[in-house]
Amino acid sequence: MNELKKASRLLVACAGVLVGCSASSAVADTVCAWNFNHEIENRFVYKADHGIGSIDASASSEWLRSYSGTDLGAHSGDEAGLSLGMRGDSANGSGFELTFSARGAHSLQFAYRSSATGFHESEVQRLTSDGWKLIAAFGDSQTASAWTMITVPLGDLDGDTKLRLVLGGASSSGSTVRFDNMKVVSVPAPASVIALGELGMCGLRGRRGPGSSHHEE
Repeated sequence: MNELKKASRLLVACAGVLVGCSASSAVADTVCAWNFNHEIENRFVYKADHGIGSIDASASSEWLRSYSGTDLGAHSGDEAGLSLGMRGDSANGSGFELTFSARGAHSLQFAYRSSATGFHESEVQRLTSDGWKLIAAFGDSQTASAWTMITVPLGDLDGDTKLRLVLGGASSSGSTVRFDNMKVVSVPAPASVIALGELGMCGLRGRRGPGSSHHEE
C-alpha cells in the first residue's frame, strides 16, 4: 500500500509539471493577421500587418470603403482603428482573396459587422484542385449592426493556401459590411490531455508487477 501511495504522489507531481509545460505550449500561433488600420480606398492589395500573407480585393475595388473598426479579436497591441468595408447591393457576389502558407490544423477568424439590410448570406471558400469549395457561410440578420466574431475551421492545411470571402444577401444601395482583425491561427493539439493519458497508463502499468495482485483494496 505504501508503494502505491508513493507511486500516486509521484504521478500527481509529474502531472502537475506536465500540465504546466503543455499549457504553455498549447497557444495558437498566428500565421498572418490584418488590422486594416490604414485607409484602404485606392489600395486593393494588403500585406499582413503580422506574419506573412496577403489580401487581394482588386475585383471589388469600386465598392471598397474604410469604416471605423473594433478591438474585438484584435492582435496583441493593435488598436480598434479602421476596418475593411464594402457598400451597396451591387457588391453582391464580390469579395476578396487571402493567400498564405501553413501546415496542420488552422482556423480563419475575423470580426464581422453588417447593416440591417445585409450582407447576410456570405461565404468562405477554399481553392482546391477541383476549384473553389464552400467551407462555411456567415451573416445573420439577428446580429446586424453589432460586431460578431466569426471562426471558420480550415482543417489540416498542407502549404500554400488560398481562401475567398464572397458577399451576398444585401438588399439596398445603402447596405454595408465591415471586416476587422482578420487572422489565420493554428489550432493547438490537446497535448496536455494526450500526455496525461499516457502518463496515467504508465502509472497503472507500474502497479502490476509479476508478484502483484489484480484486486488490491
